[in-house]
Amino acid sequence: VILFGADAKDFCAQTKTIKINSYDNTKKIKPDIKDIEEFLNDKELGIIFFPGPSKHTNMKSIAPQVIDLISLNIRNNKQIIGAIAADNSKLIKTFQIDQESVDPDKIVIAGINTTINFKTISGHGYQRKNEDKEYRFKLKENKIEKISVIKDSISEENVQSAIKTYAKEVGISEDQLRSTMPYFKGPKDIKTWLKLTCFAKKTKPHELNYPFDIEDDMLIFTGTLDETEPLIMMETSSEKLVASIQKSVIENLQELNDDAQLVLLFNCAIYNVMVPNYKNEIKELKLNNQLKQTKIVGAYVNGEIGEYSKNTTSVCNGSITGIIFGTHKKIG
Repeated sequence: VILFGADAKDFCAQTKTIKINSYDNTKKIKPDIKDIEEFLNDKELGIIFFPGPSKHTNMKSIAPQVIDLISLNIRNNKQIIGAIAADNSKLIKTFQIDQESVDPDKIVIAGINTTINFKTISGHGYQRKNEDKEYRFKLKENKIEKISVIKDSISEENVQSAIKTYAKEVGISEDQLRSTMPYFKGPKDIKTWLKLTCFAKKTKPHELNYPFDIEDDMLIFTGTLDETEPLIMMETSSEKLVASIQKSVIENLQELNDDAQLVLLFNCAIYNVMVPNYKNEIKELKLNNQLKQTKIVGAYVNGEIGEYSKNTTSVCNGSITGIIFGTHKKIG
């Protein structure tokens, strides 16, 4: 549990909750989205927490659709970060806390006004694996039945099962692929597991879809996939993930032009598995002279919300998001 406080005249926070009645139809919460926008409009900073994909939500998250709708209407100078909740990797149910209430079906929003200097941060640890390849797939009951490879804009003729194609593209055997599932329960063979890659929509490379499990020889991926849009394959390494945190925090601290008294981080849960010792992330940050005396707190989450492109708040995976609070008051 992380607790931090500040003088009321320097830091003021209010909270709001939205009850989710359906994970299949975003239209049902559109009136509530208007309430979120109005709640945040007189706040400098918004922190939003969503339920994570789980068996309870049929492995769906409404966060991408909700954030897209909010981003269209909210003022450009508004800074918003947040997280999608994670559980103990069994993906049964996640919980959000508001005051004394604990609920698996609530969006929790904190709206903040502060005189303290601050800056939001976002960074991504993945990159495209093959620049000349795209992928299309066929779904059956929300599972990927077949994957076709498109190389240099030409589709292969022999479309094979999702398991065969994915294993071939990653560079492991089908048996090795099966041995790594379910994905989030951790690898039996770390070298094989680290070869696994994820898919992303070509238009949204920051929204990653991880292979979660295998059922009836079909692949189950996290996130919501659309047959009409080609996918690209994304990859990373332990070193790239640690470097992405370093780069994001240090660059934004320089832009803040202040000393940091607190860094609040939401790291993708993938860091907890792919970085052999998760403390390496903090140790690497603490090596920087500007951060040696800084308090660094946070949590591993199942999706990160931040500004991954200019003036656009979106949902990401395989990334970090957070806030740096400075030591000085804002000018003006």
